[in-house]
Amino acid sequence: MDTKTTLLIQLAIRGAIFLLFFIGLFMAVPSLLLYLLFPLIITNLVLGFFNGKKNIIVNLLLLALSPLLFIIVIDYIVTIIGTILSLVHFLMLLKEYKKPIKK
Repeated sequence: MDTKTTLLIQLAIRGAIFLLFFIGLFMAVPSLLLYLLFPLIITNLVLGFFNGKKNIIVNLLLLALSPLLFIIVIDYIVTIIGTILSLVHFLMLLKEYKKPIKK
């Protein structure tokens, strides 16, 4: 696959992860969407290896925070932390996507 294409796919996945966390700031996200968060983060991790962008720590932090979203007492704090992490993660890849690809 082309590097620019996989970067675009990874950018869409990171945008979806950010969107799920951001929606959680304003309303209760249904658990079905929270179950979608796990495969999205794992797919982002795998695509990061393909692109050579190994942001393992951020992906593992998001993966560790995801189960905590089901605990009612701390879910809002976890949502705030997840939103900030995923926004920074998304913006880092957006900056990388706008750079020209070296061949």
